Formats: sequence, C-alpha cells, structure tokens
Amino acid sequence: MLTMSEFFQRNAEIIQARWPSLFERIVREDCDGIDAVLVQGLGSTLSVDGIQLSSRHDRLAEAQFQADSLPQSAHLNLYGTGLGDLQNALLQRPGVQRLHVHILNGALFALVLRLLDQSPWLADPRVELAYAAEAGEIALPYFALPAELALADDFNAKIRDRLVSETHLAFNNTSFDTADPHLVELLEKSLPLLRSDRDVAELFGSRAGQEAFVIATGPTLQGHLAALKRIHADPGRPLFIAVDTAYKPLLAAGIEPDIVVSVDHKIRLHHLPPEASANTSLVYMPMLDVDTVAGWRGPRYAAYSGSALYDRVREAIPRGHLFVGVASSIRRPTWRSRWACAASRCSAPTLPSPEIAPTPVGTTACWARKCPWPVTGYWTAMASGCGPS
Repeated sequence: MLTMSEFFQRNAEIIQARWPSLFERIVREDCDGIDAVLVQGLGSTLSVDGIQLSSRHDRLAEAQFQADSLPQSAHLNLYGTGLGDLQNALLQRPGVQRLHVHILNGALFALVLRLLDQSPWLADPRVELAYAAEAGEIALPYFALPAELALADDFNAKIRDRLVSETHLAFNNTSFDTADPHLVELLEKSLPLLRSDRDVAELFGSRAGQEAFVIATGPTLQGHLAALKRIHADPGRPLFIAVDTAYKPLLAAGIEPDIVVSVDHKIRLHHLPPEASANTSLVYMPMLDVDTVAGWRGPRYAAYSGSALYDRVREAIPRGHLFVGVASSIRRPTWRSRWACAASRCSAPTLPSPEIAPTPVGTTACWARKCPWPVTGYWTAMASGCGPS
C-alpha cells in the first residue's frame, strides 16, 4: 500500500510532466488550512467544512450515476476534482476524446493529491487539467460536482456563480413552460387572491436603515436556532425574513419571523401552517397553493418574478416584481433562490457564529423593482441551514 507521501509523489510527477506551470501553482496551495475529516458509512469519504465530497456509502455507484447524466459526447467538462471517481467513470466511455477537468478549489485538490491515488485519470492522455477561472467562461456539456460548488475558492468564484446560474436557468426553462396546462390552471385559481391581496411594492423601502436576517433551509440551521432566538428577543433586533421551508423550524424554536417568502408552487399547508401566522406577513407569487395562501392569517402580499408565466396578468393586476436568482454567501455559497430583503438598507450585524455568514444583497432575491440602494456594498445576514421541512 502506498503511503500519503508516495501518493503525492506519484500524482505530482504526472502533473509536473504534463502541466508544469499548473504544478508550480498547486504546490503553493495551502491545504493545511482545510478542515477535512474521514466520514464512514458503508464505505467512506472526506468531509470538508461539514460537506461530504461524495457518498459515504458507495462512491463508485454515485460517480456512475453522475456520469450517466451527461450526454454521449466526444468532449466533456467536469467542474471540481472530487476524489477522482467521476473522472475515472467518464473515461470509461469509449467515445470520449477529451475530458477537461476544471479545478474549483486548488487547496482541496492539493489535499486530495496527498491522500489518494489520482494517477489513473491524471495520466490519461485525453485529460486536460486547469483552474476553472482560467477559461473565463463555462464550457458545455459539463457536470459540476455539488460539493465543490459549495467549496469553490475565491479565485474560481466567478465561474462557480456562472455554473449555478446556468443550472438554475436550465431548471427554470424545463420546469416552467408557459404553455403547461397545470401551471396555467394554477395561475387561474390564484387570480381571486391576487386581486384582493396587497401589492408587495408596499414593502419596498418600508424598513429603511434596518438590518435584516434572511433565513434559509439546510442542514445547519438547527445548531443556530438558540442564537437566533436570543437575537429575536432583542427589542432592536434585525428584521427576520424566512424562506417558506424555514418557517416551521423557526416556529418550533419559538421564533416568529416578520416575513415569509414563498415562490414555489409545490409548497403546501404542511410547510406553512396558518395557526401561528397572524403576526407574520406572507410574500408569495401566484400559483402558490390557494388553500395555503387563503389560510394565512397575517398580511399577504402578492408579487411577480420576471417569468413569462405572469405576462398574461401583469397589466390587468399590476404587482411589484421580485428578483428570483442565485445567492452566494461571502463565506460559502448557498443555492436557495427564494430569498428577499425588505429593508432598504441592509448592513452586517454582529454574527453569532461563523455559520451565519454575510451575503451580498445584490445576489439575493431582493425587492428588486426600484431598489433604493446599490446592489453591492450593503449586506444582509444569511443563516444557512434548517431542521425538518
């Protein structure tokens, strides 16, 4: 069995021979600062900052599943290096002539080179290896390793953001066909509530100067609920804005958010139970389940996004527009797009822990129509994580 130093020597020799300038950069990467631990399941994997690089049960089966999602093409692109499993799976395809591997986190890649044998794919003459940012733009077709979208370093952050935007665009284009009879029916059912409920534009600029916490769902919120509850009890606290699926965990912790934002037509009453909603405003987009909206006891504000789905009703029932897009934190990215900022000026509060990270207002979903502040330069706080949803 090769030792860690032997792994690195073998991997380094290949990289130095094939990509000498790349090698010089990789050996300067500071991989000692990466918090990586071994995670055991039916198999094992590495976890970095709490994010698993692959399945801990069957890495190879997961890699094959990912490979099967890509079209048959002579040229393929992989963003993120992972543990090398997907590279090896893609190279098993007989029709692959070129596999471009784009590094999203140089220090993480340097660490993996020290821990695991990467020589099979590194030595394959069909492989090209480079930092993702060097290309300037994403290449198609591609697969982006989810863990490394979350762990991308600052140098590669712009490409990471482009990958996330492209992924969301593909999802939106396939999931929201304006001619879809089901979606058309949902919109028609929403019209009575849309006419009677208030316009989200009333909230634009309504909390000038107040800080805001935008609380989304994910695996770490549970650990921050106690801190959020303490902040919530402060008379001068920030505005609490919750994504729909964060509402129940917050209520269970004794936290009533000021605003809940929901844009997903699949959200139902079990996500947004109305019993304790009297003091919370609901901001929603048409096609949200009408029973869920009608049952809400607090103020209700209707909004549109830029989707062509709403073109047929915009003029007849004018409502404010919200930008729905990709959000990335300064510290680490998060891929929830259902966020909003009601404060007209959001600034960075004293954060209770490193996991509650500042997020650029310009990249969250904000009350975007005639926003009275620059989209960069002010900050809102994002609590990444959640319990049950």
